[in-house]
Amino acid sequence: MKVHKLVRAIAILLLGTLASWAAHALNVTVTTFDSNGTQTSQTILSGAAAVNLDADSPVGNPVAYGPFFISRCSGCTGRARVFVSVGSIDKLVLTDAQIRNASGAPASMTIQVDSGQLGVSGPGGLYPYAVELSGSFLGTTPTSPANQIQVTAATTSFFSSTVCTDCTGSRTSMIDSPALDPGETDPVTGITNPSKYSLVAPPFSAGGIAVFAPKEQQNLDCSGFATSGVEGDPGSCLPSLSLNVNVSLGPSQVARIPGSIGAFHVASLCEPNSTDPKRTKGCDIMNNFFASLGPKGFKVYDVRLEPSPGRDINSPGFGFRNGLANSPDAWVTKRGADDDDGASDGNISNTRVRLQSSGVGAVVANGLCPAGGCDPSGSALPARLYCGGEERIGSRTLLHLNGKGDGKEDLIFSLPCNDPAVLILDPSGQFWVAAPAIL
Repeated sequence: MKVHKLVRAIAILLLGTLASWAAHALNVTVTTFDSNGTQTSQTILSGAAAVNLDADSPVGNPVAYGPFFISRCSGCTGRARVFVSVGSIDKLVLTDAQIRNASGAPASMTIQVDSGQLGVSGPGGLYPYAVELSGSFLGTTPTSPANQIQVTAATTSFFSSTVCTDCTGSRTSMIDSPALDPGETDPVTGITNPSKYSLVAPPFSAGGIAVFAPKEQQNLDCSGFATSGVEGDPGSCLPSLSLNVNVSLGPSQVARIPGSIGAFHVASLCEPNSTDPKRTKGCDIMNNFFASLGPKGFKVYDVRLEPSPGRDINSPGFGFRNGLANSPDAWVTKRGADDDDGASDGNISNTRVRLQSSGVGAVVANGLCPAGGCDPSGSALPARLYCGGEERIGSRTLLHLNGKGDGKEDLIFSLPCNDPAVLILDPSGQFWVAAPAIL
């Protein structure tokens, strides 16, 4: 009798597993457009758990999609593919792909991916999600403004109640935290569109580097009208994941995705304020996984700022930077910090700027004061970002310094930003007091 029960249990488990895989049939639609926005091709693909975007024979060779070719990227271990996997972390991923615009004009490609229902349900509540975009631009001008990748990730939660037949429904939510990302504010009009995309990877010109790795994490609710209002009825939640990847490339340009463009869901609750370990388990799982995805963008601009030497009658020259002269008064900064490689340099400036390919950065001042002495009450200095010699109006920040001339402020800016430069100005905003050195 026990043997029969065991066989029956195994059969139920196997059937449940097959049903789970069948439930999330993977659908991929690849649509291409020319430089005028006219559709040039559309390809619809599907599979149970994976869809290959490159050639089956010879394996990994390019496949044409309108003006684009998708192939397995050099050095990548797998096929150029989209896949979905279900487990403690559900994953919908585009990876190991090299995308080339073979035409002589800019073109764009949209890859739409839907996982279908993932087959792992849980009680109503908060669940953790994440989205990632990592790769690089290649080609003769990898930092061309024509190159850009935008990713919109979303989840649809299907609700049901354990005791109420009318308490069912679905909700689609964009995975997007923070809601306002770099590039979603028009630098000219100032109009913002927080739902434009989850992540963006535009070109970034700094020493020929054109790599990107932005990511975002968010807890989303799967409850509300999923429950009947009856005490003890937690309802249940069954999610799906979707990706909308828009790739724009200049003529003969290449985007390489050896990492992944992915949307992720942890199938355990993440309610940070709960004292029940079962309802916080998902937080720990996602935190560990999120850390493994890598940094929030690659560092593409890291400079030490030199203070204004001042001007006098014996040295009337102006030290112009981006159209601004240096302060007539001399300024100083602390020196002698260890550099990133651990080497100590007694002459290195401790006032610096770092920008990342994700559109975030920081301005850090250390002992930045007028040569005559710091203001004991502190001060506030404007910091300005310039892209290609022009000031980026939407990327201004105010650097608050304490009585020792120390301070740090985040700098959020829209992309692309070719040939970036950052200046720290005097309180009037007319002169720079710290600027990148001219080597």
